[in-house]
Amino acid sequence: MVAATKPGSKLPDEWSPNQIAKRDHIVKSTARLMTRDGVKACTARAVSGASDISTSALHYYFNDLDEINELAFAYIARSFFSALDAIAEESANPTNALWNVACGYLSRGTDVGESVQEHKRAPLLWFEFHAECMRNGKLDLVRKLSKIGADLFEGLLRDLDVDDAPAASEALYCALLGATVRNSLLERPVEDFVEEIFAAQQLPLPPGR
Repeated sequence: MVAATKPGSKLPDEWSPNQIAKRDHIVKSTARLMTRDGVKACTARAVSGASDISTSALHYYFNDLDEINELAFAYIARSFFSALDAIAEESANPTNALWNVACGYLSRGTDVGESVQEHKRAPLLWFEFHAECMRNGKLDLVRKLSKIGADLFEGLLRDLDVDDAPAASEALYCALLGATVRNSLLERPVEDFVEEIFAAQQLPLPPGR
């Protein structure tokens, strides 16, 4: 009898519906674990427990633990940016859209977490995951996900006819990343941080600010 090929060794279009569902369940369970307890908490045993699946099954569905954690973080990040996209679309005008997305970046977190505290911690995962990737020499995923965020802000800045939108986007994105860490220490109103960043970069403020 020929042994079944591991899903992790196949191309995505070769996976069965059941294999796709199992992989999706494991990735989303790991994402919830990662949001709650951090990247380092996502050991094989912890992921197995969170997914209610054996460790041997994990190695059947994925090549290794790094693959699971990378997919889980990508799921968290894309959930986060999707939420910011929705905020922009619901905004009344380009000025409000940029302001609301910037505030949302610092305050909203991700829908992956199961509590308000987990939502607020979610942006800090970026730094933890980035550091882990640097240690392992694997920065491709971080670069790819970072570009999604930078492109989002670049589009919002283009809607405002800001000069050199790519450079302005990079400056704003870096400032918001730094404010994420700073605000975790100071716990000031998010709007105060964003107003200072906008003033420093000469970005328009919404009425009433």
